[in-house]
Formats: sequence, C-alpha cells, structure tokens
Amino acid sequence: MDDLELRHIFTSLCTLAEQGPLPVQAYSVLVRRMCPEALAEELHRGWLADSRFSPTAAAIILHVCTAEPRDVALSSSSLALILSDFRLRNEIKADSKLMWRNAFRALFHLYPVYRQLDACFSKCFIQPMFTALEELFDSDPDQEDYETAAGLFSTFGRTLSDLRPVGVERLICRVREALVSDSPVLNCHIRRVFLHILDLHTFRWEEVKIPEHFITGRLETMLIDEAPTELSPFVKPKRLRESSVSSTASRLRDSTSSPVSQRMASPQIYPPIPRIEEEEEIPLEKKETQC
Repeated sequence: MDDLELRHIFTSLCTLAEQGPLPVQAYSVLVRRMCPEALAEELHRGWLADSRFSPTAAAIILHVCTAEPRDVALSSSSLALILSDFRLRNEIKADSKLMWRNAFRALFHLYPVYRQLDACFSKCFIQPMFTALEELFDSDPDQEDYETAAGLFSTFGRTLSDLRPVGVERLICRVREALVSDSPVLNCHIRRVFLHILDLHTFRWEEVKIPEHFITGRLETMLIDEAPTELSPFVKPKRLRESSVSSTASRLRDSTSSPVSQRMASPQIYPPIPRIEEEEEIPLEKKETQC
C-alpha cells in the first residue's frame, strides 16, 4: 500500500467519523499491517493536513496501545511528533497557518488518550494547551483562529478548568476582550460561541444547568409563572411577587368594606369612669380629741 492510498483511507475515515464514532473494524486491520513508526508518521501527516483527523488519530492510538499494552512504539513516536510540532510552531505558522492550527487541535484531542495511557506523560500536554489558546487570541487572529479557539475552549473547557483554574480565568478575560472588540472577523456565530463559553464558565461547565433562554435567545422560554426549582422556597419570581402583592391588597380592600370591619374600625364612645375621691387622713391627735 503506497502513501497515496493510505491518505485516501485516512480521508475516508475522517468522513466516517463525522457521522459518529468509528467502529474498531474500520482501522484495526490497517494498523496491524504497518510498523508503529510508519503509522505515527502517517498519523502526524494526517492531523497536520486535515482539521478533522485529530479525533481519528487519537482513536487509532488508543486502540493500538490498548490492544498491545507492552508495545509503546506508536505512543512514544506520536508523543515525540506532537511535542516537536509545538516547539516548532513558529516555523509551522510561517509556512502554513492551517497546519499551525491543526497542530493545536491535535494537542487537545491527544491529551485525553495519553492521560488514560500514562498520567505522567500526559503532563507534557498541559502547558502547551494553555499556550496554544493564548497564541490563538494573541497573534493578530483572523476568523479561522477565533473559530479554532472557540471550538477548543468550549469542548475542553472543563478539562482545562480541572487542570489550572487560574489559567482558565485568564482565557475567560481574553474571551471577554474579544466580545467587546469591534474586530470585523468576529461574526455572529463566533460571538455566540464565546457567549456560550461564558455561560459554561458561570455554571461550572455543566451545560444542563444553563437556562434554556440563554441558549435559544428567546425570552418566551423563561419560567415566569412558575418558580424555578433551583431557587429557595422563600424566593419567588417577579411576576409571582407582583401577583401576591395585588391579591393581598384586594383582600385587604374587601375586608375593610365588610360591616364587621367597619364596626371594628369605627371608634366607640364609652361613659367616663367616675372618679373615686380619697378620704382625707385625720391625724391621730385629732382622732383622740374627737373621741
């Protein structure tokens, strides 16, 4: 099998991966017939040339290393290639920004694989991942740079937050700066993804906790007549508070208009209480003379 046929196979795998997870049978026979070093080179060429190939390369590396735990040739060669791409990122960027962005994509997609294979080796990815996102925001970004940063940050934000919360806060500041900027390359789609990243960060990267109207942008999806389940039972929405106040006021008006309440409210006049005069005290000497 020559290089051209192998590239066509990898392209077909990328197309299949867009429809869902790849079955192991799609590439198991192929990887068994290749030596690990040659396979690593082809995977390296694939993730640099095609932005869709990084998840497929990660799945192939995980499959081979899981099937043969003692054979570390493929994982070692792939790790050396991805770290070499990061060290030479400035040269790669000068030649092709597409390959520069794809090398950053490979960093993020290969990190979960190496964390599962070897926790020690996976630490080599941490600093490069944060540096990659910083450079995507810093280096006079164009529309593709913003799209890459938005996609990686929204997908791997929880992982980055678990690794370095302070680094994530710095990246969130970059997202805010991009949102308030007047850059013409920031289209509506990218701004929506950045807003979604801010929502994920606010709700601790749990998408199920984000209110629906934050995602859809439609105010009619808000819960107005029902109290949210997440709130305290003593806290009510504004509409409920207004309705409760109005109902309380109407009940007070009805109660004041009833005859009983009018009798209770009208003052009643009672006769004055007669004053009891106190007896004048007679000295003891006068009492004896009187006797």
